Amino acid sequence: MAPKYQKGTLRAEEEKRRTVFKPLLDNPYTKATWPEVEDGETLTELLVELLAPLGTHADYVKRKVDPLPEAPEISNHVTIGFNCTMEAIERQAQEVYTQSFGAKAEDIVAILVCRSDFESSLVVSHFPLSCCAASTTDTQVKLVQLPKGSMSSLTKATGYQNLGVIGLRRDTPGAKTIFEIIAKIENVVVPWLNDAKKSLQPPNIKSMKTTAPVKVKKKK
Repeated sequence: MAPKYQKGTLRAEEEKRRTVFKPLLDNPYTKATWPEVEDGETLTELLVELLAPLGTHADYVKRKVDPLPEAPEISNHVTIGFNCTMEAIERQAQEVYTQSFGAKAEDIVAILVCRSDFESSLVVSHFPLSCCAASTTDTQVKLVQLPKGSMSSLTKATGYQNLGVIGLRRDTPGAKTIFEIIAKIENVVVPWLNDAKKSLQPPNIKSMKTTAPVKVKKKK
């Protein structure tokens, strides 16, 4: 005979629960992946070399050199930091959306992100979608995740604190080798955004096994 438990005890309450399956709706509009990068360390080293003039100029500013030399040429061909890069890529995405986009020298063609160095990956989770939205058939914006520790290297090289996001324009000088490596990286794929023929995606419903209290009908 199964043991009986006193009313009100935890075990008694536990026995009053039943197994149920709750439906969970998975959102297809959040699916996006980051392309894999094999030569991440090499890219970081090349970026440090490419952006070194920014660090030299930042040092001049810090030491109040007079007369202050002009900003290095590379500063006109890259976007430095999260906000600057986002402004540029959002502007480009708007041109693509309104069909006013035309290939230009100043187009952003690659965004390099120190994804593993951010305290929360949510901060940069939107970049796959942003890159895809700013891309066309002829101009694909590559998304490159740099290896852990790259933020520290780039910060030291440029003088910009916590530098974790960099955008490269089509005409970036001295970046030939960087572009050759980036060209081997797969394009960002956001299935629901690329599929222009479908306005809606089918729901993906999953079930989660859990328990619920057993409701006892009161006698009338």
